[in-house]
Amino acid sequence: MIRKMLIPTFYYVGVAGVLGFVVLNGFAIYLVALLPVAMIGWWVASLVTVFKKKQSRSA
Repeated sequence: MIRKMLIPTFYYVGVAGVLGFVVLNGFAIYLVALLPVAMIGWWVASLVTVFKKKQSRSA
């Protein structure tokens, strides 16, 4: 009786573990992919602000 209870429990724990692992890996990949995009966006934004400051000075 106990063995019949344990096998589905182990199965559900295993499925939850695999799902959690996949979700965490996907999240890590998402963060790693976003990091360069965020860096480029920040760099472009800083360039644009510097460019606008130069324009306002010359005007």
